[in-house]
Amino acid sequence: MVHHSPDATADGAELSPRNAPTGPQCPPELQKLHRRVLASGRWARVRYEALLRAGGHCERCGRQFGRRWRARPTIHHLHYATLGRETLADVEALCQLCHADVHGYVPKEVREKGAAGIPASAASEGTG
Repeated sequence: MVHHSPDATADGAELSPRNAPTGPQCPPELQKLHRRVLASGRWARVRYEALLRAGGHCERCGRQFGRRWRARPTIHHLHYATLGRETLADVEALCQLCHADVHGYVPKEVREKGAAGIPASAASEGTG
């Protein structure tokens, strides 16, 4: 089994904010590490601090976080160069709709309404 350092890509190149993957999802070679990071106490602290910074609102659309699915908060990695060593500058607090949009997913509730993507009006809907 090959073990990847959080500071290297699959081909051994050093990760930095310049060459860090920023695409729709965590690259396959970093997914195992990503799962470990999300289960760590350190990540819980980063998540808590990001939610405090957000003040109860999505940092992209401003939606108030709530209990309904689309308003539930999630923390998004802006890049993976610091995976496992994240600071607040490396993450953002997003509602589920914005997080789905960032990753190129169309949530089931939007798909069922026949929308081709997340409508701009969805970002301004109220929460419940």
